[in-house]
Amino acid sequence: MRPVVLFLDSLDQLTAAHRAHSLSWLPRPLPHRVHIVVSTLPYEHDLLDTLRVIVTSENNFVQILPLGQQLSVSLMSEWLSVANRTLTPAQLDIVSSALSRCSLPLYTRLVFEEVSQWSSYSPLEQTSLEFTVKGCINKLFEKVCIKYYTFLMQSCFLQCLSVCCVLSV
Repeated sequence: MRPVVLFLDSLDQLTAAHRAHSLSWLPRPLPHRVHIVVSTLPYEHDLLDTLRVIVTSENNFVQILPLGQQLSVSLMSEWLSVANRTLTPAQLDIVSSALSRCSLPLYTRLVFEEVSQWSSYSPLEQTSLEFTVKGCINKLFEKVCIKYYTFLMQSCFLQCLSVCCVLSV
């Protein structure tokens, strides 16, 4: 039998409904060769404390620390090089400033995904960055909504129209 690994990201984003933050829904004990990897912000809803009660070995906990501005900027430069992209000095200042505020690995990657879309001729007012992971994700979601809004609206309209046609027959 092959091992099964289940990844549950961002437990802190679970709704409080049905006592989800108590984690009583997590199976205990796990079946043989089944493993669960979870992530959470350390101080949200006391989830880390709850996990420490459930999982007693400290060896099972890994804290993801910020990379630091210098390493984040180095990673960004490497990723941009691999993607055959460069930034102007002014754009690099914007990135460096943002990474001085937050250098978590996920944030660094989200910033890369954003700046890799910039052009050298992009006006500086269009090259702003969010300063948190949540802000980056919200901005990304907003871009997706704008890009696919027409398609989604057309699809919804066609679905409603098809239901109306079926109901009227």
